[in-house]
This record gives sequence, C-alpha cells and structure tokens, in this order.
Amino acid sequence: MKYIRYLVFILAFTSFKRDPAATKKVARSSRNQTKKVVFLKMAENEEKIKREVNYFTEMTLALDGINLLSKSSPANFSEMNLSRQIISIQKYFKDKHTIAVIWLNSSSDNITYLHMVVMHTKRALVRMLKADPQKSDFAVDLAMASKELLGEAYLFSKQKQKNKPLDSIVKTVKAKISPALPSKWTLAAISGLSGGIYGQTGTSWAVGQSISLRQRIFKQLKIRYSLEAHKGFISDTPSVDIDENSLAAGLGVSWNWKYTRFDFDLELAPYLDLYSIWTNYEAKTGFLISQNVSHWKPQINAGFEIKIALYSQLELIVGLQTMLALKQQALYLQSSGKQAYASPFLLWQLQGGLCLFF
Repeated sequence: MKYIRYLVFILAFTSFKRDPAATKKVARSSRNQTKKVVFLKMAENEEKIKREVNYFTEMTLALDGINLLSKSSPANFSEMNLSRQIISIQKYFKDKHTIAVIWLNSSSDNITYLHMVVMHTKRALVRMLKADPQKSDFAVDLAMASKELLGEAYLFSKQKQKNKPLDSIVKTVKAKISPALPSKWTLAAISGLSGGIYGQTGTSWAVGQSISLRQRIFKQLKIRYSLEAHKGFISDTPSVDIDENSLAAGLGVSWNWKYTRFDFDLELAPYLDLYSIWTNYEAKTGFLISQNVSHWKPQINAGFEIKIALYSQLELIVGLQTMLALKQQALYLQSSGKQAYASPFLLWQLQGGLCLFF
C-alpha cells in the first residue's frame, strides 16, 4: 500500500504541473465514459500547494473508479461569494460526466472548509474540518470527509447514475445515516442446566437442549418459538431410581436493547415465555420392576439473555431464567402408594448457546 501511495503521489503531482492542453487527447480517449470530479487549485504558496497535492493523492485513492481532475481556479475565485463561485464553475458541468466540483479554503485557526458543488442534484455543500494541516493523517481525513460529502449529495437523488463507484459511495453513506434493521429471523441453539428452588421433594437437576426461532416484529420486539428436550436426574429418594424425560413447546416475546459503548456489540434481551410441557417419569423399585407415569403441565418462564456478537451473523448467548410451574407433578409408587417424588413449583436455569442470523 505504501508503494501505491508513492505512485499515486507522483501521478498527482504531475497532473498538477501538466499543461491542460497536453492532456486533452488523453482525457477524450480514456475519461469520457467515466464519472469525473474536478478539484480546483486554490493554493498561493508552496506549503499549501504541497497540502493540496497530498489531498489530491488521497482523494484519488478514496474515489476509486472515479476520475479526479485538477484545474486552476477561475480568476479572483477566492474573493467571490458562493453564488458567484457557483456561476463561475458551471462551465465544468458542460461535460455530462462531471459529477462534482470541489475546492478547499483554510483559515489561520486550523479550520479547513471543504466546498463541494453537485449540479445534477442542485446541492452546494460545505464541511468544516478542524485539525492541524501539518499532521500526517490530515489529508486522509479530508479525503474521507470529501467522499462522505459526495455520497450525501447523491443520497436523495431520484436520478440513477448507473455508476458502480458512485453507487458504492452512496450506499456507504446511507448505511451510516440509517443503519439496516437487524435480520428478521434468528435461530438459537441453547443448552441449559436447571434445578428446583421450591416445592420439590428430593434434589431435582436437569440438563436440556432447546431450539428457538426468533422473529423480529419491530426494531426491538421479537416473538420466540421454542422446542426443548430435558433429561432429569432425581436423587434423595430411598430405594427408588427415577428418570425424568420431558419435551416442551413454547411461545414468547423478548425486548432487545443494543449497547455500542464497547469495542464489541452487546445486546440485553429480557423475555417472557409460556410453555406446554409433557413429562415422563420412570421409577425403578427393584430388579425388573418399573413404573412409567406421564404428566402434562403449563409453565411460565421469565429471564434475560446477554448476546455478544462474534461475527456479522453469529452471536454468543448466555442467560438466566426462572420457571414457574402452574401445576405440580407427583409420582406415587404402585406397590406402596407412597409419594416418591414431587416436581418443583419454581425452578432456575443457566443457559448458553449460539444464535445465527439469516
């Protein structure tokens, strides 16, 4: 990249010193079919000339695919008001491929004024850049500001330019001004570890896996469609081994807040889900003596997820939720009629997984 800048610098400096008549034929043959931006030279001393050459070099790189031409400014141009300046540069727009004319003015307090006139959209734009012109990155910053200003000038133009480099600049500016909404659909695969808080007899642990499809309704509101499977481990039940297997389907909503103050994208999403759960208990009380019991119960889940962007279409999810069972499930032994286990009314669950945008 360093050598490319040197090469462009040499070409830019040559274009500043070249006689316009000598390049007329080249311009006709190679530039007639390409969009052009005309840069007016305003410098009055060697220091400002060098500054303009540096800017011209960076602009040539920034406007890749668009020809940047340097022209001497009209006589007494700096002394004219803006209206007269616009009139004096209309001659450059006789070439239908010229899309903009730009020039620089600077003041003694490190303020540089970037002027841009785009006749096709009937816009005259001025941007003020406060920075030390002696800094090495000054020309780069000024070129990026010019590129952005050109995109703003054509942002609301109804006339299609049919020019890929210009369209690319406009799309970049549009993305900054009005960022695209998040993907409408996301798919999350989440693993969880849960346990009982209140109401259970014995210790109740379960591991589970869920698949959740989320649909964005508004910018921050999403609907959640979920399917889950759990495997439970129940202990502290004398002389009885109990296995728990459950399947669940859920429907819920979440509200998503995005934070951009960090070096990475962070999103906090509280949610509320309503689940329908089918559970099967298998109790073994002796060798080849077993008992199967199935139950159904409704459940309300409330919690929050923290999402960290890993890639443009992939997020890491960690979360915590509490689950309120609206119906308790109990298992009674057929042999004795005693209660072997009762499910908790209130549970907790730690979650972790990945979310894919599509």
